[in-house]
Amino acid sequence: GLPKHKYIAIYTLCANRQRPLAGAMHNAVFNTARRVRGQILYVAPPFVVAYLVLSWMEKENKYLNSKEGRLKAELTE
Repeated sequence: GLPKHKYIAIYTLCANRQRPLAGAMHNAVFNTARRVRGQILYVAPPFVVAYLVLSWMEKENKYLNSKEGRLKAELTE
């Protein structure tokens, strides 16, 4: 029942002619590199500090649970 529209052109592509993932891998690699480069100075320093603190804590724990560490702890009490 509706009148047809005049002077309106509609263009479509066949489904097998479209390329929905055209350039997706290329863009993913370079966008990821760009984003990492932009955020590395905000993310890396806390991770480096946390790693250094954790390694120091593990070494200190190993020492305190060793024979020498226990003797030192008993002498200071």
